[in-house]
Amino acid sequence: MKIISIAGGSASGKSSFARRLQNRIGTDKANLICEDDYYLGAVEGNFDHIDTKDHALILSHINDLKAGNSIEVPRYDMKIHDRSEEVEVMEPKDVLILEGTQILYRKKLSRIADCKVYIDAPDDIRLARRMARDIIERKRDPEDIINQYLEQVKPMHYRYTYPSKYVADVIINNEFSMYKNPSRLDRYIEIIINRVTGSEETV
Repeated sequence: MKIISIAGGSASGKSSFARRLQNRIGTDKANLICEDDYYLGAVEGNFDHIDTKDHALILSHINDLKAGNSIEVPRYDMKIHDRSEEVEVMEPKDVLILEGTQILYRKKLSRIADCKVYIDAPDDIRLARRMARDIIERKRDPEDIINQYLEQVKPMHYRYTYPSKYVADVIINNEFSMYKNPSRLDRYIEIIINRVTGSEETV
């Protein structure tokens, strides 16, 4: 089983890219695990601290899939800030895509990735995207979004997420919407697929 890990800041576009990559490989051949579903809850009110995610369970699930066993992926409900009662039963496939802000921070998770991807976007762009998403999808107050970003999201980004850029095999600049240039996006997808299939092509 090949593992592709995709990291990047909040609202950098990593989730959308991960889904597009999965669809390109084929959902019959590739699984997608989102780090957000492994939330444990806030640490002293901070939802962006590294200890808010159950990385030990993610690693255990990866090992189970590698061994040919099925897993039960939890589902985290952002509206109630708790895990849903629902789980997704996931069977092993040829490729596993991991996606999350801190998915490459832990060395044990970083080392098992066959291809490490970092989606890069400026802070201001990510904040604007985050505000649009949270206001529309989560009905949040704009002032609360900004305060959380300045007090938690941004500091934790530079502590736990941004360093992943320096261990990445592929860095994708998403300052502007990557979907405005689909040929460029598909080029990156081909490079990533080539890396996990043994090609020497790099970025």
